[in-house]
Amino acid sequence: PLGQLREAKPEKAIITGKDFIETAYYRLVFDPGTGKVTSLYDKASKREVLDAANAYGFFQFVHEKPDPAADSMRTAFHVRSVENERIGITGWKPGWKTAYSTITAPECRIESDAFTATLVIHARAEGTEGIGQRIILHADSPVIDLTADFVKTENVMPESIYFVFPLNMEAGWKGWFDTGDIPVELDREQLAGSCHDWVTVSSFAGIYNKDKGATLYCPDAPMVMFGGFNFGRNQSTIRREKNPMLLAWAT
Repeated sequence: PLGQLREAKPEKAIITGKDFIETAYYRLVFDPGTGKVTSLYDKASKREVLDAANAYGFFQFVHEKPDPAADSMRTAFHVRSVENERIGITGWKPGWKTAYSTITAPECRIESDAFTATLVIHARAEGTEGIGQRIILHADSPVIDLTADFVKTENVMPESIYFVFPLNMEAGWKGWFDTGDIPVELDREQLAGSCHDWVTVSSFAGIYNKDKGATLYCPDAPMVMFGGFNFGRNQSTIRREKNPMLLAWAT
């Protein structure tokens, strides 16, 4: 009978404070003044997941546009020529100048129950009417759930919205993603002539080395970049530099 059911409780409790959430798997620390997640410590591997020196934090909103001081139009990164395209010459301008912004006036709070603790962030953000983000940690799972909700403002000028993950990792890492439900190694297993600046994934993208890594599952936003902000760079390979970023390219 329902009256005899016992309340479900996790084996290990979640601890929260004014600027942190701690579970059996992670300790997440954030700055309430900026909304930046400054640390994600993985207890199982005893390592810091994030690149602490990066200007951006875990699941950070970033707005990108051509630098108005140089060229605010699409000609900043691409000038199309049908005649050139017929013989394989593209109009991409890999050195184009960019301008970036992130959230302002954030309001942060932690919502919790027995099995989850959620960092909730509401803020202003360029290109939107405001944004809400939720980072959900679980008492009984190492998976971190992420959601973002925003209303896009009307804009005919070129722009992009990203959610970035700056990773603490040595140079020489490998990237993997699935396309057509087949796992593919970045660069090495891609078809000749395919795009490397960004990829479209079926369900996941990950950056790994021999002993650690991070996987981003993408049920709703399938466009991903490996390493950094690569749009329009027209790269045939992605540099495997230290502390890469994994980018969810939302719009």
